[in-house]
Amino acid sequence: MKDLYLGGSDFEALAEGDYIFIDKTEYVYKMIKRYLPFFLSRPRRFGKSLLVSIIEAIFKGRRELFKGTWIYNSDYDWQTYPVINISLNDIESDSAKDFRTSLFSMLIDIVSEEKLDDVITAKLAISKTQSPVDLFRSLIVQLSIKYNSKVVILIDEYDAPILDNIGDNTKAGLIRGELKKFYAVLKSKFKLLRFIFITGVSKFTKTSLFSELNNLQDLTLDAEYASICGITQDELLLNFSDYLSRSLDKLIKKNSLPPNSTQNDLLSFIQHWYDGYSWDGETRVYNPWSLLNFFRLNRFSDFWFESGSPSFLINLMKKGKTKFNFFNNQNIITDGTSNIDVGQYSAPVLAFQTGYLTVDTINYEKKPEEYLLRIPNNEVERSLLLYLVGLYSVEAGVKEEFTKMAKLVLTAICNKKASEAEEAYINFISYLPYSQHVPTESFYMNLLHVAMIFSDHSVDREKSVAGGIIDAKFDGFDGDIFIIEMKYIHNTVTVPVKTLSDPTKVITQKQRPKKRKMTDEEITENLNKSVQEAMNQIERKDYTAAYMGLGRTVYKVAIAVCGRNRVKFVFEEAV
Repeated sequence: MKDLYLGGSDFEALAEGDYIFIDKTEYVYKMIKRYLPFFLSRPRRFGKSLLVSIIEAIFKGRRELFKGTWIYNSDYDWQTYPVINISLNDIESDSAKDFRTSLFSMLIDIVSEEKLDDVITAKLAISKTQSPVDLFRSLIVQLSIKYNSKVVILIDEYDAPILDNIGDNTKAGLIRGELKKFYAVLKSKFKLLRFIFITGVSKFTKTSLFSELNNLQDLTLDAEYASICGITQDELLLNFSDYLSRSLDKLIKKNSLPPNSTQNDLLSFIQHWYDGYSWDGETRVYNPWSLLNFFRLNRFSDFWFESGSPSFLINLMKKGKTKFNFFNNQNIITDGTSNIDVGQYSAPVLAFQTGYLTVDTINYEKKPEEYLLRIPNNEVERSLLLYLVGLYSVEAGVKEEFTKMAKLVLTAICNKKASEAEEAYINFISYLPYSQHVPTESFYMNLLHVAMIFSDHSVDREKSVAGGIIDAKFDGFDGDIFIIEMKYIHNTVTVPVKTLSDPTKVITQKQRPKKRKMTDEEITENLNKSVQEAMNQIERKDYTAAYMGLGRTVYKVAIAVCGRNRVKFVFEEAV
């Protein structure tokens, strides 16, 4: 059984070791046959750096490393080119000066490796500069002369210095200015370049990377390259059959799966946890970091989130720049999914670019196209919900009480105690700061989900069945099945306004809307009405049908929420 290549991005080490290799060389072949600069945005831990290393090995003519791959038997000529491979992930960026110094040092290392010290040092001495821009320009020229060839440019994590400072608009703006000058070299020396490939997490609107390179091809949302990073279902089945068998045996022995579980059962669980990422709305891929760690440890966990979340997104969360409502499905136009700028941050766009949201569907009828974003899988939803609620509850100093109240919510629902469930749920949500409450059904459904997670209880959100999509489904302590449908009611109503000149004349709501809070009687009436609507929906769409033949009791749970302190639960046994 071949080993798992984890945590590395050196293709030579992977090829020379006995590791599983997911062959993406056909995608690379299609790129390098075209003389265009390419850009690819993908979240961290998706294999961007390894892809860069593969491209470098191909352009250096290392054909022997590619035995057994698609490109090895292709018509590619394996001509060698000088390669400048730069990763900005670990560059110093505490200030614009530190950035320049660190980048200059990185380029000097390449100068030394290529034994160009004398000629380039002399040129820099003449110009009396220590500018990384001048050094980069000179390095391209001298490599082209030395090898009598065009040069290949590979830049990995191009945006890391900006993202490291994205909470500081002044510093991030200065760093962006330095990058603008640096990437402008690519345009000025374009005739000397054979190929350009640039990767990052985000796409910024005003760096020269995108404004200067007018012919740059962005592969981020290109359906043809949708699975260039990540692992497809077919690739999983083709490359990990031995690991699937081993994991199935180990999980059954650990009682993590029922004794009669099949490989298809295991695949369903793996898919639920780690699949779902898409950049074209059709092709779905697994998170490679999480999938490989699952096979390594044979347990389900939040591997990707635990490996380190992007600090800039977390800092925005801490500063209250984003709320739970960015979990909701978001309609974003094409530019919105791919472009941000310093000082202008959209929570859904940042969440998409960093991997916390992904493309669900694309509406091509609208111009520009409209992308519907959603959370990709259970790992992301679970870890992010837990993190956000944990963050706010810790800051408020109520985490222990929060957890205790979450367990009371779960217990009350499992015991079918409506009044206890109502009291526990209101107490549970009261621990979250008022500033973080969002007046939507999705927000309060997410909080109910959080209560289950804090109670170490699994729940299926937006479960698809024949009749439609269930808000939530979970198994009770005694094997009972609970089907949940929730409705949210705003605690205000819009009232018509009469004119002073003619009290009988009513101004329309569009002309002059006015709201007032509902009375207690009105709230009670609307709660009763909405909870009945929820119950009717469960019955009308026959949500329980899929679970009635399992020999277990199925309960319909209708919930209505009004504001942040009124809620009603109703339980009915399905027959």
